[in-house]
Amino acid sequence: MVPPPTLFGRRDQRSGVDGPPGPRRYDGGRGKGPHLPQDCDTPPVRRQGRLWPQSNEALADLSRAIELDPQYIWAFAERGQTYQLMERYDKAVADYTRFIELDPQSALVFAFRGWIFKQIRRYEEALADFTHAIELDPQYAWAIADRGQTYRIIERYDEALTDLNRAIELNPQYSQAINARGQLYEEMERYDEVLVDLNRAIELDPQYAFAIANRSQLYERMKRYDKALADLDRAIELDPRDVYTASRTEILRLMGERREAYGTPGVLSAGLASHDATPGTFDT
Repeated sequence: MVPPPTLFGRRDQRSGVDGPPGPRRYDGGRGKGPHLPQDCDTPPVRRQGRLWPQSNEALADLSRAIELDPQYIWAFAERGQTYQLMERYDKAVADYTRFIELDPQSALVFAFRGWIFKQIRRYEEALADFTHAIELDPQYAWAIADRGQTYRIIERYDEALTDLNRAIELNPQYSQAINARGQLYEEMERYDEVLVDLNRAIELDPQYAFAIANRSQLYERMKRYDKALADLDRAIELDPRDVYTASRTEILRLMGERREAYGTPGVLSAGLASHDATPGTFDT
């Protein structure tokens, strides 16, 4: 599963603290952490309750703060996230690394650096950072889930499933982790469990476009094209991406081929129903 919500300009879920913790101090702010789904758009940066655009102005202010105080740990963290949201990953890694040098006890920043390593396909470094974050905070559901996603990418499926199960155990409402486990089940060819997880993720978050698009893709593979099209239309309504539009064109093409094969719409419907009636598999 992706830049995250803001690191430090929100209420920490454990400490209850708003914004940065002080001019020269940061308490680690581990919280439950953000979720960084692979599908999410880049949000703006929040600082002390107001939104900052991803802009050179923000970077200039943070850089000036660091110039004035090279030990200003919060400024390194906030600038690192600004770079992360702008996908300037080398600079984000540099700032997070400097933060870690100043405060090696921050599970949150280890996890954020791990997420960047995952994005740039430095998977072993990502796993090391996620693991370190989890050692610092064994209840850190987001880091556990994203380590599971990293294991999935490198096809270490058993370890991926262990992590995703643990993240969901810690937070049963964690729709992104449930969606990720559904994707993993598909790769493991445990098809009976895929649709269960995708349905659950969408039930928890009816506006979760990525999960809806994943379910559409699953329906397409099952040749349940009407359901696939309905889901994809909903995903496009929520998140109009080019890739979703291209998938919609493909579904319409497949529906046209099926219509030609079965003749009239009534026969088409009957054909779809008979084709999809596989006992015990993917029933909704």
